[in-house]
Amino acid sequence: MMNTDTVTIYKKSKTEDTWSKTVVHGVQWSDHVDKTTTTGRVSRKPYASITFFIDSDIYGLNDFGEEDIIVYGDCEAVISTVKGSRPSDVVEANVKSGFITSVNDNTNRDHLKNMKVVVSRG
Repeated sequence: MMNTDTVTIYKKSKTEDTWSKTVVHGVQWSDHVDKTTTTGRVSRKPYASITFFIDSDIYGLNDFGEEDIIVYGDCEAVISTVKGSRPSDVVEANVKSGFITSVNDNTNRDHLKNMKVVVSRG
């Protein structure tokens, strides 16, 4: 299998302050850094793209919220509103993680159906 990465998706409930956790195997995680120069200073913005090789949006990724995150690997964290276990705390504690910032749904293609998700550390 070419895509051997594992990620953990945390999605916030639309009705209460709880997060569901889903571990997904067989994805492709790719780290990226955008570098820009402004007034002689170089700024770096790290982000990652995760490709899910799926036929439909079985994980509800198209309906992402501002507190939904993805962590590289099988993460044991439990997210809540308590300081130390908030989404921002989990992202801070895990270098390969971030808030979902965009989703590209390619499940309508005839071949190589997939969804690409971009996460940013903030």
